[in-house]
Amino acid sequence: MSVVPAVGAEAPLTLADAQRRAVERSRALAAQDSAVTASREMAVAAGQLPDPVGTLGINNLPIDTSDRFSLTRDFMTMRSVGVMQEFTRAEKREARAERFEREAEKSLAEKDVSLAAIQRNTALAWLDRYYAEAMQTVISEQSRQAQFEIEAAESGYRAGRGNLADILAARNALVLLDDRASEFGRKVSAAKIALSRWIGNDADAPLAGKPAIDTIRLDPSTLETDLAHHPELAVLARK
Repeated sequence: MSVVPAVGAEAPLTLADAQRRAVERSRALAAQDSAVTASREMAVAAGQLPDPVGTLGINNLPIDTSDRFSLTRDFMTMRSVGVMQEFTRAEKREARAERFEREAEKSLAEKDVSLAAIQRNTALAWLDRYYAEAMQTVISEQSRQAQFEIEAAESGYRAGRGNLADILAARNALVLLDDRASEFGRKVSAAKIALSRWIGNDADAPLAGKPAIDTIRLDPSTLETDLAHHPELAVLARK
């Protein structure tokens, strides 16, 4: 027998989905993409000769005679049309192109830093909400058990098998659990607000199960190389 999901049911939000959505809606990353593109286009332009410039000139145009401002009446009036080309030394063009290419590489490295920060902060917000909601579930079960203990203590007291102190202790335990439930309710709300900063209204979606974070993907043999390619170190290297 197959189970058909309810129509309109919201799909659980995985950690990977949250990070992907945060990256997709980031304006900072889009702006940095534009900066990289602009710098590379300027690098191409800087490596080429400037565009030719058209010139138009008029010499000996009369301005204080009966022929003033006429282009044809005075035989001394001359018109000229030409093209001017500025020739910049190849070394200078190459230097300009390299400067813009370095700016493009720096913008790309800064984008990697922003990307890592977005993914990290989104993951922290997702995990804060996940563990706060997990604690809510645990406390809810503890409260249910505490209610049973209150009922058992009251039943025993009525049957003469217990005392009033047992009832008070059981009730006090439930009050403490209620306080903890309120505390984690506030933590869930705060975590949703933090997550909404990165993924918007999707922050209210139900969360999927615990992500596989028990295994750290770290190869000691490549640690030095990995550190050399750390986004923030890459930005410093390009300054």
